Amino acid sequence: MNMTHREISKNEIEISISGDIQIETVENLRNFLLESVKSHHQIVSINFSNAIIHCFTKLLGFLLIIRKRLADEKKILKIRGCGDDFYQKCQLVMLTRIIPIEK
Repeated sequence: MNMTHREISKNEIEISISGDIQIETVENLRNFLLESVKSHHQIVSINFSNAIIHCFTKLLGFLLIIRKRLADEKKILKIRGCGDDFYQKCQLVMLTRIIPIEK
């Protein structure tokens, strides 16, 4: 799994994830994102377009933690580039109601 971040605008940072996201790698992803969300940007976008997600439940818990931390700071979390399976699971657990998610 590879993780990078780049500034999209003065207000937004995009974190791109590529490769396999497995139970063993979610902790690394969590630590990387927790560091990345400390930036001054008001919008944090996570791009999963090049990722293969094998552990939806663990990733879901982690995304909720990140979303809460950002909301406490009046910031927004967005998810981009997710596949149909990931998007459908997010709809099923109603994650799409609290986090903007784009396919």
